Amino acid sequence: VLDPPRGLDIVNELVGIPVPIRGAETLLFGGLRPSSDDSVVVNLSGAAGTGKTSVALAMAASLSAYGTRTYYITTEEAEGDLRARLKSLIPAYLRDLSIFRPRIDEWFRVADLRQLKAGDEGGSLGPGLAKHLQALSDTVERARKDLERRLGGKDTMPAVCPLLVVIDSVYGLTEGREPEELRLLAEFIEKCRRVRAVVLVLSGEELPRHSRLSYMVDVLIKLNYRGTEDEAVRPERVLQLAKT
Repeated sequence: VLDPPRGLDIVNELVGIPVPIRGAETLLFGGLRPSSDDSVVVNLSGAAGTGKTSVALAMAASLSAYGTRTYYITTEEAEGDLRARLKSLIPAYLRDLSIFRPRIDEWFRVADLRQLKAGDEGGSLGPGLAKHLQALSDTVERARKDLERRLGGKDTMPAVCPLLVVIDSVYGLTEGREPEELRLLAEFIEKCRRVRAVVLVLSGEELPRHSRLSYMVDVLIKLNYRGTEDEAVRPERVLQLAKT
């Protein structure tokens, strides 16, 4: 005798945000579930080479078919390299769907903040990052209003997230900074929450302790590999749901 599914599991299947990693739908009971304000902040952590950027790009690609717009903030890779990787991660079945938008510029935007990494401004975030984050906040707000107009001004939004904001990687904006300077980044994430965006923060093994961002994270997913020590063993990617 099989137990009937729980109500919350059914809700996750209906409104959950899919994570394109094999097995994630089982671990997450169908997908990431937004908070009561329809936003969610996810910290995707893991050592270099565990696939954090690939997962973020794959999420942008898979969600684009639902009308999701992605704003990708990079402190690691050039825009051209990210777009090339994104194209390689779009599966054939998705390209064949009538709802898929083949023009990447329609749903994928990149903000290259590599020049603002620690050391480039004498160890201070300074006005440079503040200006960029304010511009990004305005862009996200305009995108939200545009989506509301397209839906006839309704309060409700589509079940799958309308906006995805990726910060790759948070270390490029927090490493070597003074604690009081980091409020700029925290304020930006709060603004994203107010427009019901899904925020994906990529980091190393854990968020920097002085970043003041840990308390803002709703879901913590850790990526790792095992089986890399022996050439005769096929490596496996490990996804650990550490906080939800």
